[in-house]
Amino acid sequence: MQENIILNSISQESKPKINTKIIIIGVTSGLLLILVVAIIIVFNSNASIQTPDINFITPTKIVDTGTQMDTGTDTHSTQILSQKPIRIIGKESIYQRNYEYYAQAYPKESLDANTKELIMDAITNDSILLQGASEDGFANVDDTIFNSKNLDPLKRIKMVSTIKKLIQNQEDTITGAVIVIWFYNEWIGPKGYDANKSIAYQKIVALHNAVKKKKMTIQQAGEAIVNDSTLAEIDKAYKINAIKNFTVNRDTSITIITDLDRELWKLNEGEVSNIYVNQGMQPDPSKPIPPIDSDGVGTSYVKIDQLYAFGQVTSQKKGKIRSYEEWFNNKKKSYSVVVQ
Repeated sequence: MQENIILNSISQESKPKINTKIIIIGVTSGLLLILVVAIIIVFNSNASIQTPDINFITPTKIVDTGTQMDTGTDTHSTQILSQKPIRIIGKESIYQRNYEYYAQAYPKESLDANTKELIMDAITNDSILLQGASEDGFANVDDTIFNSKNLDPLKRIKMVSTIKKLIQNQEDTITGAVIVIWFYNEWIGPKGYDANKSIAYQKIVALHNAVKKKKMTIQQAGEAIVNDSTLAEIDKAYKINAIKNFTVNRDTSITIITDLDRELWKLNEGEVSNIYVNQGMQPDPSKPIPPIDSDGVGTSYVKIDQLYAFGQVTSQKKGKIRSYEEWFNNKKKSYSVVVQ
C-alpha cells in the first residue's frame, strides 16, 4: 500500500511522454487484423460444409436463387436448388430436390448407384403415369404435382396412387367361375393314379355337359363336387378345390392353365370353355410315394397330368382400356427420357 502511494505521488513531470497518435493507429491496426482473421475462419468453416454426394450428378456450380459461386472443383458438388433439371421425361423436368424427397425412403448408407437408379426409375414411372393420365383425360395435373421445382412431393405421391387406381377401374374385366377336379395332388389314393384320372374325367365331363346344356349353373356344378364324398379317395382337398369364382382384369391370372385363361377372355357372357388337363411336378407314381406330411426328401418328381378344369364367363365389363399394364407400357414408349 505504501508503494502505491509513493508511485501515485510521483510528479507528472517525471513520467515519460506518450505519443497518442501512435496508440490510436496501433489499436486500429490490431482491430483490423482481428476482423480479417475472423472473416477467414468463418469463410473456411462455411466452405467445409458438404451436402450429400449424388454420384450421377456432378455439377461444378452451386446455384441458389439465380446466383452462382464457383466451388473450384469438378466433383463431389451438388445443386440442391439447381435451376437445371437432372432428368427430362416427356414434358416434365425433374430436379435434384425431387430426387431427394424420394430418396428419404432409403437409409443414407444404402444409397449406392443401383438404389439411386431405382429411385430415378420410380420418379420416371410416376411422371409417365401423370402425363399419360392427363393426355387421356383420366385426371387433371397442375404444377403442384407436375413439372415444377416447387411441387408438393407428398401430394404428388398420393395423387399417383389415386390416379393409378382410377385408371385400373377403367380396365376390361370378366366375372365367372372355374370347376376343378384334382386326381393327383401329391397323394394317390387306394385306386391308383390311372384309376383316379379316369374317375375325375368321367365326373368333369358330366358336369361340363350339364352346365353347357343349361341343366345346372356353374355354381351348382361346384356344389355337386363338394357334396360328392367319393372324391375324397382321389383328392383330400376336393371340397376346397371344387370351384373358383373370379372377377379379374387382363393383368391377373385366373387359373394355373394359361390356355384356359386365354379362352375365358374370348368367351361371350354365358359361354362355357372346353375341358383342360393340367400338368405339374408331382412325385413319380411309379415309385414309392412318401406320406403327404413328409418333407419329401429323396422323392423323385416328374411332370405329369394332375387335374381337369373348365370355366364359364357370367358377365363382362368393357372398359376404356384393355389393361393397366398394357396402357402404361404403351405410354412408356411414347415419352422420351433424357438424363442430364
